Amino acid sequence: MFNAELVLNSYAQVMTVPPNVKYADLFAELQREAREAGNGLWGAVAAAYNMWDLQSIKERHQQMLSKAKNCGYNY
Repeated sequence: MFNAELVLNSYAQVMTVPPNVKYADLFAELQREAREAGNGLWGAVAAAYNMWDLQSIKERHQQMLSKAKNCGYNY
């Protein structure tokens, strides 16, 4: 099944939309295996994006605004 290959090889993420739930458990298991393997969507690059939580983004934004104001820019 092509969808299963995409999920298992980390080229796709599972999304189950009722009433199409026949293979939901299979796809969830394949996605778990793919995540544990750390390939594709779940690899090192994807993990780097997960380190940016909302609070750190807000803090960095405030720091950038402060620096801009020190240069004479007002936002």
